Amino acid sequence: MSSSDRPATQAAAPSSGARAFKAVFAVTKAVAIVGGFAACLLSLMALFGALQVGLTMRAILALVVAVLVPLGLIELALRVSKRERSGGLASDILAICWVVFPLLFVGVAHGTSSPLLLREGDRLARAGMSRSAHAAYLLAGVDAVTSGSAGGSGRGVAVKAKAKIKTKTKTKTKTKTKTKTKAALARTVEGKDGKRRVISAAELFRRNKPAVVSIAVKRLTGGGSGTGFIIDDRGTIATNYHVVHHAKAVRIKIDGKWATRVYLLAEDSHADLALLRVESEAAPAPVVLGDPMKIEVGERVVAIGNPLGLDHTLTDGVISARRVLRGRRLIQMSAPVSPGNSGGPLFNMRGEVIGINTAQYGGPWMRAQNLNLAVPVDVLKKMIKPSYPKKKLLETYGSSAGTW
Repeated sequence: MSSSDRPATQAAAPSSGARAFKAVFAVTKAVAIVGGFAACLLSLMALFGALQVGLTMRAILALVVAVLVPLGLIELALRVSKRERSGGLASDILAICWVVFPLLFVGVAHGTSSPLLLREGDRLARAGMSRSAHAAYLLAGVDAVTSGSAGGSGRGVAVKAKAKIKTKTKTKTKTKTKTKTKAALARTVEGKDGKRRVISAAELFRRNKPAVVSIAVKRLTGGGSGTGFIIDDRGTIATNYHVVHHAKAVRIKIDGKWATRVYLLAEDSHADLALLRVESEAAPAPVVLGDPMKIEVGERVVAIGNPLGLDHTLTDGVISARRVLRGRRLIQMSAPVSPGNSGGPLFNMRGEVIGINTAQYGGPWMRAQNLNLAVPVDVLKKMIKPSYPKKKLLETYGSSAGTW
């Protein structure tokens, strides 16, 4: 090789490295744009979920914001730089916007964004969009892990989704049970050996029917109904959050009589639980709150509720599994539940409430029989307090409305 060729050869090496760098940069930017756009859309949909709009509207709003904001920044950058063509500027701004916003939303504002993303994941899962729901749960910092088999002991359930969920339950449940629910817990002892005995479904129903209440609500979008149950001698009622959420007016029927005043004591949207209180001259005896950590797969259970307004309907089944779904511990059972059962008690055969019936598993295009879910009652126990300073009086309406 002549000496005249050496400078050309030496100059070619940096040019090759520059091309490789540009190629890697282009691929990285493309991945950032695609992945960042998806994360940006999910984050925006979670934000717009607070507006209580449908899936299609949330997607449209998120898409509009995700596209228009970067386009506005691109236009501004072109004006400032006085360039006629954007070149790589447009893609750079798109990548930055679609990556930085999710990082700020998911990372910096994690305490605020995590519940929003979890609720968005729940909404997407109910719509049958399992992959999008899983992505939302991952952004929320939760792995949606389920147990492998419903036929096991129930103790080997995969608790890969945040071990702290299980730890918190064990440490706090003992403390919370020493509250104003002593009247309910005092009924847990029966028999000469100090243990509660197994009773028949008929006896269980007879004992607990008065404590199971019917809940009717009015919303801007129409009416609804659900179930609740009395947990102490002060008229405190447990139900699902989604039963009373956004209700303009609520009325509760207890043992055939309508309560005149209803208070909202506490609510937890992530756990899907709410506590109400009624003023009643003679409230029925409360239910007994059991220990869901002692349940076994295959154990018989009974649900009492108001499916489709048919009050005090009893159904039975077995515990199918103990699961962790979407970051939440849930009891899977085969006892049939329908719309109107939400918020009702799930009993073991010793007459103890071990869960709050909350949902049927699946979406509009993914249905199966008797895949029903209940929130473990120890999650409810954590909400029970001696007093509720932020309680508020709910509007009620006449007993002539609705059908019962």
